[in-house]
Amino acid sequence: MIYGPCGSLNRNAPCTRDGKCSKYFPKEFRPQTIVDQDGFPVYRRRDNGHTVLKNGIRFDNRHVVPYNSGLLKKFQGHINMEWCNQSSSIKYLFKYINKGYDRITAAVVRNDEVNQNAQRNIDEIKQYLDCRYVSPCEACWRIFSFPIHGRKPVVERLFFHCEGENSMFYRDMDRLDTVLEKPSVTESMFTS
Repeated sequence: MIYGPCGSLNRNAPCTRDGKCSKYFPKEFRPQTIVDQDGFPVYRRRDNGHTVLKNGIRFDNRHVVPYNSGLLKKFQGHINMEWCNQSSSIKYLFKYINKGYDRITAAVVRNDEVNQNAQRNIDEIKQYLDCRYVSPCEACWRIFSFPIHGRKPVVERLFFHCEGENSMFYRDMDRLDTVLEKPSVTESMFTS
């Protein structure tokens, strides 16, 4: 649960921008947890002198990623859990809920032992496929037909149109009298 090395310690890290960490690590030491003006928690970080050696670099409490020790031990993995007490935090929370499906990048590599040293043209578009990742939890929910998501209240777009000019949908092989007899031709959701 130690973040880094990044920033000035490792300029090749993905989070390093202009020599600084884009996640603002290392954080400042703080005697207590506070909530800033935007509603985000700024966690307590003790300056107790404890350090950890990672990749030959010493890290202290300023580099610890916020975590819940009970959930970490129970599920043996990091779970981002934060307490929010202001309405401005709602946008932050729902950004993650509505992010979309988890995705992975799969590499398709040709095993060519004969021409191993020969220079090859690499077609990255063919090699990398954008795949959908279904976690075991999501797979179980789908197998047992549990509801994955819901929207309340249900919102449906209402199309506006002038009187007698509502849209009509038909196939090329439909007969004209059948098209004109459809209820959607004489009446639309807007006029109803």
